[in-house]
Amino acid sequence: MGFALTGPWVGGQECTEADKDDVCLNIEPEYRATMIGGQNMMPTITWTAGPEGTQSYALVFWDLKNMQTHWAMWNIPATVMSVGPDSIPSEATSRSFSNGDWFGSGACANYYELLVYALSEPTFDAGGDQAAARTKLADDDGTLVLAKDFARVNPKAPCGN
Repeated sequence: MGFALTGPWVGGQECTEADKDDVCLNIEPEYRATMIGGQNMMPTITWTAGPEGTQSYALVFWDLKNMQTHWAMWNIPATVMSVGPDSIPSEATSRSFSNGDWFGSGACANYYELLVYALSEPTFDAGGDQAAARTKLADDDGTLVLAKDFARVNPKAPCGN
């Protein structure tokens, strides 16, 4: 098995806006923003070891419908393959709509992507906030990003306040 996102959602789903309710994995209520009845708790995110040469990891959670990055974390050491509310490496940087803390799904009708990136450098200058981090990772020409995996998810019923 190659580099892969393994939790809380299994990577690789190809759901789209048209089939999100049938194909996307569910965002459990505890990981949803409070504005839609969630608890906005950060999930424990896990992945397998990156390819040879991996020196750090980055994570991105973004809204595919509105093209907004809710949260990103980068500069996760290569020896770490899981982050969660009680296990955030001191070297890591996190930015979001919520002072750097996890910011989960904010709309019931949207669908989201959680991405994990294996990077060729131990530190990554994201250039500011979570949106800048996602853009730099997505636009990389293959020199920084060695591999990536993703899971597409949306909040299923019941959803809302």
